[in-house]
Amino acid sequence: MRCAGKRDEYKGQRLGAAGNLRSSVPHTQEPKSLRASVPPRVFLIPHCAELIVTTNELVEWFNSVDATYRSDLRELNELNFARFDARVEQRWAQLDAKLEQRVAELRAEMREGFARVDQRFAEFETKLTKRLFAFWVTQAATTVGLVLGVVKLLR
Repeated sequence: MRCAGKRDEYKGQRLGAAGNLRSSVPHTQEPKSLRASVPPRVFLIPHCAELIVTTNELVEWFNSVDATYRSDLRELNELNFARFDARVEQRWAQLDAKLEQRVAELRAEMREGFARVDQRFAEFETKLTKRLFAFWVTQAATTVGLVLGVVKLLR
């Protein structure tokens, strides 16, 4: 609880409405850790809780952090791309092997199928030859009989 006549300060810091210490710097989330170190010229003014950094140094520091992260990201991307490329090459090799196997199987099946078709054509040719021979024999006999009949009629 606060006393009525005292100032609202405790060792240079303001007190909040509930009597607890309140920082003069607004509360923000904790910054994520950065790899780079804090810039070399940072000045603390004893009565202020603020950090004062010259603008050029701050810009240079952020640029160096940015360059570090960019180079790290570039290296990480190159490593990931190398892994991806190796994986793609491996999958292409597997796909090529599967394709070669399936083409070989298909060729074997086609050879078997063509062999059966050739066999059936040979059987068909044999049947057709027999039937054509029978047709021509009967046709020749009919023609000979017809010629002999006409010759007999003319005499």
